[in-house]
Amino acid sequence: MERHEIETFLALYEELHFGRTADRLGLSGGRVSQIVKTIERRIGAELFVRTSRRVEPTELGRGLYHDLHPHHLAILEAVARARRAARGDRRTLTLGYHGTYMGRIAHRAATLLADARPDLDLRLTEVQLGDFVEPLRTGQADALLAPLPVEEPDIAVGPVVRRTATYAALAAGDPLAGRETLSLEDLADRRFPAPPGSVPAYLWDRHLPRTSPSGRPIPRTGSGFATYAEMLAMVAEGTVVTVGDSQLPDYYGRPDVVYRLLTDAPPLTHGLVHRRGTDGEDHRALARAVVEAAARLELEDSADVKDGVPA
Repeated sequence: MERHEIETFLALYEELHFGRTADRLGLSGGRVSQIVKTIERRIGAELFVRTSRRVEPTELGRGLYHDLHPHHLAILEAVARARRAARGDRRTLTLGYHGTYMGRIAHRAATLLADARPDLDLRLTEVQLGDFVEPLRTGQADALLAPLPVEEPDIAVGPVVRRTATYAALAAGDPLAGRETLSLEDLADRRFPAPPGSVPAYLWDRHLPRTSPSGRPIPRTGSGFATYAEMLAMVAEGTVVTVGDSQLPDYYGRPDVVYRLLTDAPPLTHGLVHRRGTDGEDHRALARAVVEAAARLELEDSADVKDGVPA
């Protein structure tokens, strides 16, 4: 099908009226009819049922529309991007991230996005744990790789990009450090840190529950911190134990802190979040790049582990 045939077919499907289709395309009604008949002869069946009162697509016509429409949109978007790039009309998005592994995903996504969208610049910024999603509200970031759940009325949650096992972080001298694995029940005699900064209670309670599985309370200290480094310094001193995903043992190793798998804790997740109402094509392109980046890194890390190299 030629471009003008595709556009005529799509327009008639959406308008279901030869006159409106003709007006929309700047053609005569007779020309629209002629083009549609040409397409039908080439395909070998009717795409529309026409009567004096109505125009309705056939089942074949519906299938052809749903097959063609997304590809037509993609072509239009590709041409529009090329025109913007030719004019030097570049736009910028800022992606924030929490933690080292999310930083890896962000940097890989930036590389992928540069290839897919040369008209779109992606800036990266690390967000401290205590800031939670505030950079989205202040305009410091347009999207954020953040721990989930995020249940804020002004924040939309996009794809989950990572799901990992849960680990406890303890001082190297803690009696529990000698065990290979732990349970939440084991932590009931320890103290968790209080949530930092603007981190909401629902997120902290999901990661660091207030009670053990049997109902024993797990107390919290009011000592403040804002970063992973400050939190782990409290752990090393034996002030608190804490809980996190696999990036803790993978990227935050230190001689005075040990990490042990929590066998009864649910997995922890990170996802891409953004302000509600900011879900245009630029954000969708970013989401695609982030999902692809996360998938590629997971495959690469799995291959490294199989080869005996730490991820």
